Amino acid sequence: VSRDLSVVVPQDLCAEELLLEVKAVSDNLLDNVEIFDVYQGEGIDSDKKSVALCLTFIDPSRTLIDSEIDQAMANVFRSLQEKFNATMRT
Repeated sequence: VSRDLSVVVPQDLCAEELLLEVKAVSDNLLDNVEIFDVYQGEGIDSDKKSVALCLTFIDPSRTLIDSEIDQAMANVFRSLQEKFNATMRT
C-alpha cells in the first residue's frame, strides 16, 4: 500500500532528516519512503518549503487494512509535526 504525505517545513531543514525521522517512528510495516517533490514558491511562505513523501507499507504474511495504514500515517505526521513543526500541505 502506498500513501503520499505532503508537509510544509522550515526551508533550512535537510530533506534527509525527514526521511530518517519517518523511518525511526514507523513500525515494521514501512517498506520504503521516498521524496518525490520539493516545492518552494507561490502559496508557500518564503522561509518554508513543501516536501512530498511517498510511503510504502507491506506485510508479507497478510493484507493490510486501511485503519492500520491510517494509524501509521498519523503517527508519522504527528512525529514530523512535533520534531520539525511540520504542517500538512493542503
